[in-house]
Amino acid sequence: MEIMQGVTLIAVIALTIVYSVVIYMILHHMFHYVFFGKNTMDCLEKMIAHILGIAAAGVALAMITLLYWKITDIIVAVIGIVIALSRKNKDEKVGMIVITVIAVIVITILGMVCGTVASNA
Repeated sequence: MEIMQGVTLIAVIALTIVYSVVIYMILHHMFHYVFFGKNTMDCLEKMIAHILGIAAAGVALAMITLLYWKITDIIVAVIGIVIALSRKNKDEKVGMIVITVIAVIVITILGMVCGTVASNA
C-alpha cells in the first residue's frame, strides 16, 4: 500500500511540474511580464507570487487530471488524433499517434493507481 501512495505522490509531483512548465510557457508566450516595484525586494515578491500562482495552478490541474482521468484520456486522445491528422509527413503522424497512445496509457495507469489509493484511504 505504501508503494502505491509513493507512486501517487510521484505522479502528482511529476504532473505538477509538467503542468507548471506548460502554463509558464503559454503565459510568457502570450504576455510579456515586467515586474515594477519601489525596490528590488518588491519586484522579487511579485515574481515569487507569480511563480507560486503558476505552481498552484499546476497542482490543481494535476489533481483534476488524476481525479477525472477517464475524461482526461478522451481529451488527450482527441487532441492527439487531431494533431496527427493535421501533419503532412507520415512519420510525424505515426510519431504523434505513438506519443498519444503512451500518454493515454500513462494517465490511465496513474488514474487507476490514484483511485485505488483514494478508495483505500
